[in-house]
Formats: sequence, C-alpha cells, structure tokens
Amino acid sequence: MVAVTWWTSHRKSLRRSSELPAPNLVLLHRPISASARAISTLIVHAGGFSAACYAPLAEALGGLAFGLDLPGHGGADSDPPPGDATDWNVFARAVADALGRFADAPVILGHSLGATAAIMALSRASVPARALVAFEPILIDPTNARQLAEANALADGALRRRASFVSREAARERLGAKPPMASFDPRVLEAYLDTCLVSDDAGVRLRFAPAAEAAMYRGGITTGALDLVATISAPMLILAGAASTTMTAEDLALVAQRAPSASCAIVDGVGHFGPFEHPDAVASVVRSWLSTAPLEPPR
Repeated sequence: MVAVTWWTSHRKSLRRSSELPAPNLVLLHRPISASARAISTLIVHAGGFSAACYAPLAEALGGLAFGLDLPGHGGADSDPPPGDATDWNVFARAVADALGRFADAPVILGHSLGATAAIMALSRASVPARALVAFEPILIDPTNARQLAEANALADGALRRRASFVSREAARERLGAKPPMASFDPRVLEAYLDTCLVSDDAGVRLRFAPAAEAAMYRGGITTGALDLVATISAPMLILAGAASTTMTAEDLALVAQRAPSASCAIVDGVGHFGPFEHPDAVASVVRSWLSTAPLEPPR
C-alpha cells in the first residue's frame, strides 16, 4: 500500500491515507455503509484536469470510487516532457499500472483522454477490469477530415491558452466566466482551481502546460484506439453528450459498428464535458447500465 490523497468534495481540504492500492490515486467517495466486498470504480480524467474534479460524479454514483491522476496532472508524481504527451501510451501505462495493483478488479470510468487511455490499457489482455464506461473517448478515424481538423484546432488553441494568473481568485474570475468552465458544476471549478494550478513567483500557473496540452491533442490523432475498441473483452458502455461536437451521433454510430458488443448511449443535456456539467445526469445513466451489466471478476 502507498500514500494517496483523500479528496473531500464539500471542501477543498486534503487528507492523506496509506490504505489505498496504487500511487497517484485519490479516494473520491466512500459510502458510509460500504460493504467490504463492494465493487469499486476507478475514474480516469480528461486531459488538463485532475482526479479531484470528478468528486461530484463519484458522489452521484454513490459507491466506493477512486480517481487516478495521470502523468503531468493533479498530484501525479511524474511529469511527461511536452513531446511525450504526444505518446498516449504514457497515459495508458499509468492506467494499466493502477489497475494491476487492485486486489479486486474495479469498474473503470474514463472521460476523453482518460477513456482512451483506459481502452488502450484494457486492450492488453493482462490488464483486469470488471467493466469499462467511456464518456466521449477520443477515437479518431485518420480518414475523417472533420476529426483531424478539430484535433489540430484544439492543439493550436492550447498554444494560445493563458497559462498563468496573478492569483487563484483571478484564475477563477477568468476561467469561470468562459466556456467550457462557465457551465461546470461549481464544485468542479473549485476542484480544478485547487488541483490543476500550481503556485509560482508570479502567482499561479496551469499544472499541465499549454505546450504539453497541444502535444496531447496532436497525439490523439495517432493512438489507433478506434481499432482497439473491438478487442475489449470487459462489458463496455460508450457515452456521448447530446450537445457535443467532439463525439457526434455519427461518430458514436461508427464506434458501435467497430464494437458491436458494446452498449452505446447519448446523454441528453450535456456536451463533451458532461461529467463536469451535470454529474448527476451522467451518473444516473451509468448506474442504470451497471445495474444490468455482468460484472463478473475477470479471469
């Protein structure tokens, strides 16, 4: 067992615990009456965010939930150089390592980068999970001009992103007033300010630097993850937001063709950042699916 952060979603205080299974984990939610045999959930975050940003989602799910801080994010103890962020295997290996340390295989819930990293990790037969819930994984078809243009536009936009602020309050005022964070649950914004900014001599700056973020977006083009979804043996649910332009209904239909055994659904009233915008709505869909999914431990 190793040290890990406990995140309290109601307040920004952090506590340390030594009873968790892997490095860079955050204990997001522990129900008061949790059974010793309860199946846990491992949440893997979107690029540029952190595990703590998913505390409201974990609370809405209601069960025992951990979050993983990927390299270069949140409280992770390693930083990928900007160029390494183009290689999403860096993130997939972090997911595989965390999953391999659980004594009892969890359900894994990934969002965007985290969902893709989970797919890449689970495509390796030795990595155990009871089920995978993937909210808008980045599954780029290299022949799809729209997807390629969007990935490159996101990378160019990241390089123009403001990386530093004179204070945490200044960061809140600016970030909270603009898309996408203007539509986030207030608890998510607070978690972002607490865990995705670091202090420096000038005030605070983004933990995941714009150059690394741009490299990450470009790296998403070449993961080959679209071809990997069919290799996942665990029960799988792929979700997209109804208002999303990142994973459209057409994109979701293509994924369904590639992985006919997967369940696919569109969540009404949310976009690509659905887990941050309306965590209760996303959790409701996830809970409903998990209630009928065969969650047998992997062999």
